[in-house]
Amino acid sequence: MKIRTATILAVAWAPLPAFSEVCDKVNEAWKPGSDPIGFWPQLVSSVTSPLGVVVLLCCLAVAMTSRAALHFASTGILVVCAVALIVFEDPITALARREGCLGPALAVVSSLLALAAGMLARALTLRRQRSDPA
Repeated sequence: MKIRTATILAVAWAPLPAFSEVCDKVNEAWKPGSDPIGFWPQLVSSVTSPLGVVVLLCCLAVAMTSRAALHFASTGILVVCAVALIVFEDPITALARREGCLGPALAVVSSLLALAAGMLARALTLRRQRSDPA
């Protein structure tokens, strides 16, 4: 128990430059003297990242199909990803947000939920079209 308390105190009293090394790992473009990253720069950074481009391309590919099941599945996956970003934030990302070199998670979560809402609307439209043949 004493070792755990000593470790926590050592981390809490560590010099601040050690925490700025977190920003070097998470966001290379951020400089220590610059302003904290806000909502829109974080959103642009997330969408243009390699993972963001893959997510957008997958959503575009699903949107071009006429299968409601794929739309429902993609809605579920996007919602799970958004919840996971909120609930399972790793300590390095939390420190980076505290330092200001990462923007709020709300930017990424809101974009994922907006995509999920679009996918759900499309799935319900496709389902309604199938049940009401005109």
